[in-house]
Amino acid sequence: HGGISYALIEHLSREYLEAHFGHDNYIVHRSKGDKGLHEEYKAFVKWAKDEDKKMTLDTAKEKVDIDNLCRWWISQLYCANTDIYQGLALLDKSKPRSRWFWINWDMDHSIRNKYEKELDKLWDQKKSFHDVMNNTRRDDPRAVIFRRLYKEDKRFQKYFEKMVMDVLNHRLTDDFLTSRADFYESAASSFGVENTAYVRSIREFFQNRHSAMRRLMREYLNSPESYQCSIEVPEHLSYIINGFQAIPDYRGWYFKGQEMMVRLSGKIPENSYWLVNGHKVASSSTLTCTIESETVIKFALSQQQ
Repeated sequence: HGGISYALIEHLSREYLEAHFGHDNYIVHRSKGDKGLHEEYKAFVKWAKDEDKKMTLDTAKEKVDIDNLCRWWISQLYCANTDIYQGLALLDKSKPRSRWFWINWDMDHSIRNKYEKELDKLWDQKKSFHDVMNNTRRDDPRAVIFRRLYKEDKRFQKYFEKMVMDVLNHRLTDDFLTSRADFYESAASSFGVENTAYVRSIREFFQNRHSAMRRLMREYLNSPESYQCSIEVPEHLSYIINGFQAIPDYRGWYFKGQEMMVRLSGKIPENSYWLVNGHKVASSSTLTCTIESETVIKFALSQQQ
């Protein structure tokens, strides 16, 4: 629309693999541009599409790095990418029983609205959700495996939902996203770009995409309602939530029924205890609870009784 956009991305070459992983002994399939398919990749695609055999989380883990696949999909869905199936599929031949994984690449259709012009808000885009779950013409194994696991093994839904909330709560934090927007603005300025109004759109997207993700997961992935959980711990105590170091005055969101584990670090004062929505529930350093509604968790010291 009269503007010029640039995407600066790495060239996914053998030299890149050597520099990034320390070797280039990989079977490589390039999602766009490869005319011939390696025999092992052909066999992998055939396995993914073979609906005569039920696909479970366990059987998929034998062929695919499931964590990598889930994180790849989280990045596509969160960023509302509409040119999804890009990058490399890789199989590391230097390791026995290696599993296929993907490199995220070419995200230039992200955080911009090319196709859903009826939407008022950039962060409400849902084409990427529709594409993976409803557009069955998409036969890239990333889409096929994701759809099949959702339909054929209920455990995968819980697995994916937990990873999504872990990423939203502990990786894509306000501080991290603000730092990325600041970097984009600084980089544009260093290249002499004067019109940086788009950075405001990026900041607004980051501020609102979390809630849109939760809503779209309910709409397209049959996820339950989500609730906010806040944790109050004395300033001199540090704590870990589901394996992640927590920040002060923590506020996170969880799908109904998800389990949350909070563990205090260091020496725990005697006669201290946990309160969940005002009710005393435990006196140990670790609290495990299931989120069923909006939840307030407090760690109370003995002198506060």
